[in-house]
Amino acid sequence: MAKTSNRFLIRKLAFCVLLLLAACSADLPVQNGAAAPATIGDADEVAQQFLTAWTKGDYQTMYSLISPRSQIVAPVVFSDAYADVDQKLQLNADQGKAFELHSDQSVRQGTTAVVTYDMIFDSPALGKFRDDGRTMRLILAQSGNNSVWRIAWSTMDIFEGMAGGAQLLREIDLPTRGTIYDRNGNVIAQSGVSNYAVRVLTRRGNSEECYWTLNRVLRLSVPNAKKNYDPEVGQDNGYTIGTMSEDDKVKHEGEITAANCFVQYVPQITRWYYGSGIAAQTIGYVGPIPAEDASAYSGYPPGALVGLLGIEGYYEQQLAGEPGARLVIRTADGFLLRTIARKSPGVSQDVTLTIDRDLQLAVDKALASAYSFGNWGDGGTIAKSPGAAAVVMNISTGEVLAMASYPTFNQDAFHLQTTWDPDTITGYNRLFALTNRTTQTYSPASTFKIVSMAAAMGTTDASGKPLFTPNTQYNCDAIYKGADGLTRYDWIYNDPSKEDKFHGRITLKQGLTASCDDYFWHVGETLFDSGATNALNIFGNKLGLGIATGIEGVQEYAGNIPDASYFQRTLGRRITVSDLLNMVIGQGDVQVTPLQEARMMTAIANGGTLYTPYIVQQVGPIGGPPSYLHMPEESPTTIGLTTDETKAIESALCAVIRDDKLGTAGYVFEGFPLTQISICGKTGTAQNEQGAAPNAWFVAYAGPAGRPPEIAVVVFVERSREGSEVAAPIVRRIVESYYGLPIADWPNWWTGEYIPLANPGE
Repeated sequence: MAKTSNRFLIRKLAFCVLLLLAACSADLPVQNGAAAPATIGDADEVAQQFLTAWTKGDYQTMYSLISPRSQIVAPVVFSDAYADVDQKLQLNADQGKAFELHSDQSVRQGTTAVVTYDMIFDSPALGKFRDDGRTMRLILAQSGNNSVWRIAWSTMDIFEGMAGGAQLLREIDLPTRGTIYDRNGNVIAQSGVSNYAVRVLTRRGNSEECYWTLNRVLRLSVPNAKKNYDPEVGQDNGYTIGTMSEDDKVKHEGEITAANCFVQYVPQITRWYYGSGIAAQTIGYVGPIPAEDASAYSGYPPGALVGLLGIEGYYEQQLAGEPGARLVIRTADGFLLRTIARKSPGVSQDVTLTIDRDLQLAVDKALASAYSFGNWGDGGTIAKSPGAAAVVMNISTGEVLAMASYPTFNQDAFHLQTTWDPDTITGYNRLFALTNRTTQTYSPASTFKIVSMAAAMGTTDASGKPLFTPNTQYNCDAIYKGADGLTRYDWIYNDPSKEDKFHGRITLKQGLTASCDDYFWHVGETLFDSGATNALNIFGNKLGLGIATGIEGVQEYAGNIPDASYFQRTLGRRITVSDLLNMVIGQGDVQVTPLQEARMMTAIANGGTLYTPYIVQQVGPIGGPPSYLHMPEESPTTIGLTTDETKAIESALCAVIRDDKLGTAGYVFEGFPLTQISICGKTGTAQNEQGAAPNAWFVAYAGPAGRPPEIAVVVFVERSREGSEVAAPIVRRIVESYYGLPIADWPNWWTGEYIPLANPGE
C-alpha cells in the first residue's frame, strides 16, 4: 500500500511540474549552424503522426514525437494526462477522437513551425463537439546527423488553458428530478420545495394531548414518543419527528400550539414528500449513491441523490432524466477559465400513480393511530406487533388506491443535510421499516377458506358430480377426528368468550361465514380421499394466491400454495392427509401476500375477473407524450367459478358481518351504517407458536348499498390478536375514511386483558 501511495505522489508531483512547464517555452532550437533540411511539410507529417496516435490511444508513439526538452515529463505522467481526458470524456482510449489538419495554414519561422488543426470528440457524456483553431508548435531537434521536427509539447496541447495549475473538469448538470403525482394530479413527491422539518423540544416536557395531536398530524407513535422524548430534569433536546409543507404548517400550527406542544419548525428546501411521507415503502426515497453501487451511476456527480427504493428506485432513469455535462478548465481556486463543451440536460419525466393520496394518508394514519392505542401496539401490555400492512384496490380495474406498511419511515432522514438524528436510519433498519409488508408473504389463516370453499364446489367426483354444493350440510361439533389419527379442536372450542362450543349442523356457505375449522377439515379430507390433492393449489392460483400478481414498480414475492410435487421436491415424501388438513384452513406452508388477498377479493366482488393490479398510470415529461401509459387488460383472467358459486361465496362473506349468530365480525361493525355502505369480508387468525399472539387478517370489499362493490380492503397485523379483534376495526376505519363517514372510536377491547387462543387442532 505504501509503494502504491508513493508512486501516486510522484506522479502527482511530476504532473504539477508538467503544468508549470506549460506556461513557458519548453524547448530551444538546435544550434548546429547548418540550414535545417526539414520542410514545413515534414512538420505537418509529424503533427499528423502525433494526432493519429492520439485518436488510437497510442501514447507511446505520441511521447516519442515530443521534443527532448519536453521529455522531462516522465512517460507515465504524459500517458496519465491523456488517459485523464479520456476518463473525463467517458471515452475508451482508442475511440471518440478525430482531427482535421489545416496544412495550408502551417507556418515556419526558422527552426520552429506552427501547425493549425481542429479536434473532434464524440463523448457519451457530452455528445459530439469540436475544439477548432488549435495550434501545435514544433521545433527542430537533432537526431543523429539530421534535424527533425519534434513537438514542443505542454499541457496546452491537450486543451488550451491547461497551464499554471489549471484543471480540466467534467461537471455534471442534473435536470430537476421529476415529480410523482397521485391519480388526481396531486403532488406526492417533488424536488426543490420549501418545507419545514418539525422538531419536538423536550426542555419543558410535552403533554399527553401534545403527543396525540402529533400522532394525528404527523403519525408520531405516542408510546415511542413518550418513552424517548420525555426528558429528565434539566435536559434540553430536540428531535425531528416529521416534515410539513408551508400550507400544512399554517393549517396545523395553531392546533399543535393549543395542545401545549413545544415544537420548532426548521425551514429547508428538499425533495418533499406529501403528508410527511405517505406510502413510504411504495414511493421510496432518494439518497446518496451506495458505495457498492457506484459503478451503476457513472453519469452522476459526487453527492448526487438517486432513487433507492420503490417508485423512486424503479423509475430512477425517468425521474432523474438524462444528465447534462460541461467540459471546463478552472484555476486551482475554482475560477472558470474556459468552457470547452456543454451538453444540456435532458428532460426528466413525471410519474403518475393510481394512489389516492388523501385515502393513502388516511390509511397510514389509521395504522399509526391503531399502534399507538392498541395493547398489541407500540406500547401495549402484550407482545408488541412487529408490523402491519393495508391495501385498498379498485374492484373494477385492479388499480391500487392505497398501499401502506407499518412501521414506516420518513424520506427526509436520507437527505445529505438532514436534521434527523444520526441513528434514525439504524432504527428504521432495526424495525424493518423499509420493508413493504404488502408484498411480503404470510400464512393466510382462515381467509384461505375462501379458496377451500371454491375448491370444494369446483372439484368433482368420478361421476362428474361436485364434491360439495353451497348448501351441503355437515355437523360442526368442534371436535374432528381425522384420518391421520389425530383429534383436532375447532377455534370456537378454545374461545373462552363463547358459551356454545360448537357450530352445529351448517351448510358450506355457513361454514365460511362461521369460519368453522371443523367443516373445512372435512373438506380437506374429502379432497384427499377423492384424489384431488392439488385442488387447493389449483383454486388458490385461480384466485390469485401463491403466484406473483405482476404489479410493476413494486418488488413482490410470489408466495406458495403447496401441491403434491412441493412435498416431494422439498421434503422427499408424498403429500398426506395431514398436509391437506393444515392447508385447508390456511396454515402449514401456505404463504400469500396482502396484495394477493386484495386481488382475490376484487375477483370475488366483481363476479370473477382477476385483474393484474397496477399502481402506475403513466410516465412522461411535462407537455410531452408519455413514455409509458397503462392500458386496460384486453383479456383479464377469470377465476373459473360459475356465477352461482361466486354468488355463494359473496353471500357467505356478507353474512360474516350480518349474521348475528354465525358471523365472526358482526360485533366489530355495530353502529356502522350498513344500509348506506355495504361491507362483506372474512376474518383470519393465523396462529403462531403456542402462547404467542397470532397474526390478524381481515379481507373485505365495500360499496354503496344496493350497488356493485367499489373497493377491496385488506388489513394484516402481525402478532397482535384475532383477526376480528384487530384487523377488522382497522378495515372499518379505512372504509369510513373512504366514504366520508363518521370515524368510530377504536374498540375498548384493545385496552383489555388478552389470552391467546390455542392453535387450531390442539
